[in-house]
Amino acid sequence: MKPLQTKFSADVSEHSALSEYPRPCLVRTSYLNLNGRWDYAFTDSPDIPQQFEGTILVPFSPECALSGVNKRLEPPARQAHPAAFRRGRSDCRRLY
Repeated sequence: MKPLQTKFSADVSEHSALSEYPRPCLVRTSYLNLNGRWDYAFTDSPDIPQQFEGTILVPFSPECALSGVNKRLEPPARQAHPAAFRRGRSDCRRLY
């Protein structure tokens, strides 16, 4: 697959990947930004896999060169990520 690059690609890293709220017209008073490096695996199963294929830079799709994956996800495959992350005990915000 030929990587899709733009003139802005060189400016993107895991520390600068869309740090702003993604939908400015629907701003919440607070939100938790999950952008950054995540483990991923392509799988046909609805279960979380035991092993992952590598890391992906979220929020970019696996087809995008900026994701670091540069692979096409073909049905019926799913993209799986480990679902655990830490929040403070007093943090009662709803996750969307």
